[in-house]
Amino acid sequence: MTQPNLSEYNKILIVSPHPYDCDLWAGGTICSFIASGKIIHAVICTDGSKTTHNPHAEISSLKDIRCSEQTESAKILGIQTMTFLELIDGQLEDTDAFRKLIVRQIRKEQPDLVITSEPYRKFMPWHRDNRITGQVTLDAVYPYGRDHLHYQDLWENESLEPHNTRAIWFWGTENPDIFIDIDKFINPKIEALKCHETQTYGQGEQELRSIIKDRAGIPSSGLVTSECFREVTFRV
Repeated sequence: MTQPNLSEYNKILIVSPHPYDCDLWAGGTICSFIASGKIIHAVICTDGSKTTHNPHAEISSLKDIRCSEQTESAKILGIQTMTFLELIDGQLEDTDAFRKLIVRQIRKEQPDLVITSEPYRKFMPWHRDNRITGQVTLDAVYPYGRDHLHYQDLWENESLEPHNTRAIWFWGTENPDIFIDIDKFINPKIEALKCHETQTYGQGEQELRSIIKDRAGIPSSGLVTSECFREVTFRV
């Protein structure tokens, strides 16, 4: 089990496929970082307008509700700033346009660490948007965010200089090597999840605690209330 040197990570960029995803998989870690004085910016890629069990829901209404839910949960977690890309839920593709949007955020925020969704999960169900977001973000970090000659207009026209990110952490991984103890932050995480009424469907505190425990990673981590990630590091 890897013990990361968190002192290296002062600015963190969260890239979430949908509203709710980052809170579910990394909400406690976000709280922990905020408590340590870290700066966090979150990017919400899609509008979440398709993710519902209600066949009579209206897309435009659900989009607005989910944006509001994410905004309220971010206040509880302490996320300082947030960008909504408002791409269509369920229609993400590994395109140059999507990658450029993420590169822009990387160059704008200059993060030491990026946290996003695992692109390579094989043995468990995983939303297509989640896989694509992870892959596009990985590519945006390296090499596209790093090199001047990729998306030259970002630094020529927007003064966004290329940036070397130290590491990327993937949530939802089948092969975790980073475990963050969130025992002190379980309550704000639960309160943040409660904001997402369209996704939690009236689940109570005990049900949410059970969901969090199920995502805590392998028992050998020794942490009951943890969040786990797979780390990829880069030379800077």
